[in-house]
Amino acid sequence: MAQTNSADAPGMPAGAKFTVFKDPVLADDSAGVAFIATVKGGGTTPANATGIWWKPAAGPLRIVAHIGSQPPASPVGSKWKAFTSVALPGGGAGPVFTATVVLGHGVTAASDFGVWCMDPTGTLRALVRESDTVLNRTVSTMSVLAAVKGSPGVSRAFNNGGGIIMHVNYKGGGQGIVKIFVP
Repeated sequence: MAQTNSADAPGMPAGAKFTVFKDPVLADDSAGVAFIATVKGGGTTPANATGIWWKPAAGPLRIVAHIGSQPPASPVGSKWKAFTSVALPGGGAGPVFTATVVLGHGVTAASDFGVWCMDPTGTLRALVRESDTVLNRTVSTMSVLAAVKGSPGVSRAFNNGGGIIMHVNYKGGGQGIVKIFVP
């Protein structure tokens, strides 16, 4: 599927090869694999060399997103900064992940973190970001898809029906448990 210093990394410039892999995830229905990785070569730089790759059950390995590129539903000119977590619910949908966006171009420290997903049609979508309105309240911070010490690899915040559960803190006080769905 993928190895360091082997074939070119899909979706990256020719000559870019995988150099580092982070925790891969397997869909609950064993229908796919996703992982965060870093590449080197092909003209890549540290500003664009880390991404998320997904291998659906019936398709080739493909890139979902990489740092330095434009996130969907973000201000024009904004770019991914880092990917912090990835999950693969299964049921035909692609990866769900948390990420930060580079400050500037309308992105502030109060809106730079969020959750994105690859929907069943293969479209990359924003699910929720800091400063979004959820249940008529503005999200200040959120905790979702976080690893739990002593339980690595355990699917705790999503299911194969497209549901994702998160803990949110609201601007002005208060908090809640919110369930969202991959469209």
